[in-house]
Amino acid sequence: MLQGLDAMLESILTICSNIMSICQLMIVEASKKHVKQLNKGLAQVAAVEYVLIIL
Repeated sequence: MLQGLDAMLESILTICSNIMSICQLMIVEASKKHVKQLNKGLAQVAAVEYVLIIL
């Protein structure tokens, strides 16, 4: 009885850690996209500032 419960808990923990790994990968991928968008936004702001300085 106890061994079965132990095995079940272990498999639940394994599943949970796999889900956590997937979530971390998704967060990394999402942040990569956001970094690209942020860089684009920052480049645009810098360009506008540069134009304003010239004027």
